[in-house]
Amino acid sequence: MDAPYHYGHRRVRGPGAVDYVCSASLPHHHRRCLLLSFDLEPDHGCLSDLLLLFMIKWTKRKEGILFMKTIGFIGVGKMATAIISGLDKNKFKIIISGHNLTKTQKQAETLNVTAASNHEELVQESDFIILSVKPQVLPSVLSKLINHLTKDKTLISIAAGLTLSDLKHLADSENQPIIRVMPNINAQIGQSTSAIVKNEFVDDSAYATVQEIFKSTGSVHEIAEKDFSTFAAIAGSSPAFIYMFIDAMARAGVLHGIPKDQATAIVAETVRASAEMILQSGENPWSLVDKVSSPGGTTVAGVVSLEQNHFIGTVIDAISATIEKEKNL
Repeated sequence: MDAPYHYGHRRVRGPGAVDYVCSASLPHHHRRCLLLSFDLEPDHGCLSDLLLLFMIKWTKRKEGILFMKTIGFIGVGKMATAIISGLDKNKFKIIISGHNLTKTQKQAETLNVTAASNHEELVQESDFIILSVKPQVLPSVLSKLINHLTKDKTLISIAAGLTLSDLKHLADSENQPIIRVMPNINAQIGQSTSAIVKNEFVDDSAYATVQEIFKSTGSVHEIAEKDFSTFAAIAGSSPAFIYMFIDAMARAGVLHGIPKDQATAIVAETVRASAEMILQSGENPWSLVDKVSSPGGTTVAGVVSLEQNHFIGTVIDAISATIEKEKNL
């Protein structure tokens, strides 16, 4: 048996969200790192601590040692920026690549991430590759990356209209792990509602990591791919309809004497609270309509007016038109 060391126990701070406790008193073949917290700095005078930090940062999970996953974003528009802003940069290494290197380097500095020289370099260095480019651009981008994709890398698309089958074809691979995610504009304030679906080649660990990535900017719903067009309408396009509804109500407030800015704030706050009421109470929206509508009162008069003017039918028609358009992209 190895002779024991006599330097006691030492906490070692690694990159990410955990602390590693190493014991210099353990025999060499039993020396291990235990996941605890990430509060302490390493003893830079201890070679084993320095080697440990190197292993944590650059090696993959082996014998219980956690490594820092690398997420690469191809395309650095508003959606990618919102997702990056929500991520824990102590837990993930983040690389970005855009169409203009100078601009990408400036964005990387602002976001406190790393800029890749090109898309190919990003793919080579990443565990998860998020394609955050426009749907019409994605095929040409992906075609140049085919030779750099390997089965240990997970490909993630947030482009509308491109199915898992489409992405598989574009990646020119029979067993490439692919995940499709559809976030919405509210990711910009950390409150996106996202849909997610994977192909059969994505393992549970990778799938959990991708869900964690998108939960950093809101909620994530597992949706069958056949329902993605519907999700795109009721979660992706619907914010525009809700903004129109808020603006219409605010304009009515202006008509009756309230300044526009104040009326908009009043309506927006009321819409936000009303949505929260549904989520917290678990009640059906129409039950809440009935609770607000007193017999012979002012609210029911407005509800009847909306019904007479085909409010519900108009909203359904708008959603249906959105779904049909998405299917024909």
